[in-house]
Amino acid sequence: MLKLRNVAPILAVALMLTTALGAQERRQGGPPPYDPSKEVTVSGVVKGMETIEVPDGKRSILVLTVNNESLGILLGPEAWVQKQGVTFAAGASVEVVGLTGFRYNGGSAMMPRTVKAGSKTLTLRDETGKALFGGPGL
Repeated sequence: MLKLRNVAPILAVALMLTTALGAQERRQGGPPPYDPSKEVTVSGVVKGMETIEVPDGKRSILVLTVNNESLGILLGPEAWVQKQGVTFAAGASVEVVGLTGFRYNGGSAMMPRTVKAGSKTLTLRDETGKALFGGPGL
């Protein structure tokens, strides 16, 4: 009986460590894989562009107003986005094809495949969802 009492705390600690390490591993894995079958199309009006700092560089965020609420469009690496030559003027209407369910600045966000403004389209992912800027996601 004495041995069982000594083993129980060790098992409890081992279970807690395994759970904590599993959760940490999921967080470090980045965004979930892009699934083109779950794409939606959203139309909105440009509020502006923002840049955020992440450990491996800067990321461009297009901020839209959709149904009177802000929606962050997680474009990708700032330098890559700028090289594409597509700009988004405040007040312009845009159409975004991508995945919802992401968060930015406490609000809703999308991971886009394409962003269309007028006659110009910024394509960030191919038809399979692979990022054209070379990374898994934002």
